[in-house]
Amino acid sequence: MEKYNDQIVTDQVLDIKNRTREELLDIWKQAYRKPAPKGISRRILELAAAYHIQEKAYGGLPPNIKLKLKRHSYVQSPKANSRDIADGTVFVREWNGVVHRVEAVDGQYMWSEKLYNSLSEIARMITGTRWSGPRFFGVRVHANE
Repeated sequence: MEKYNDQIVTDQVLDIKNRTREELLDIWKQAYRKPAPKGISRRILELAAAYHIQEKAYGGLPPNIKLKLKRHSYVQSPKANSRDIADGTVFVREWNGVVHRVEAVDGQYMWSEKLYNSLSEIARMITGTRWSGPRFFGVRVHANE
């Protein structure tokens, strides 16, 4: 591993914003030895490039942490059920500069003064594309339930 100066690493990370998308895709391919997923956002490419620069300079995660992460990546996460969401629960999500507020009411969801049967319906209305409603609104279910 090469010896890096902290200022050099900082300068390299700050320079990421000036890189083209093609350069960021090349960094991804070099770091992960495969092309980036189709449609990946520029922000994720920038974060991956910054991590790669720091990993080269300071070393990656310790092997025991990599193993733990790998084990947890295979755990099937339980799905949220609308019956499990208590009435009055409020979901807040910012999308394109607009804050959206959704409230659970009698097994349905109130958004913009209208009732919907699912969070996915609302997410689709907000974004114009298909989304998992629970994912869009950040609904999490604890694995031990």
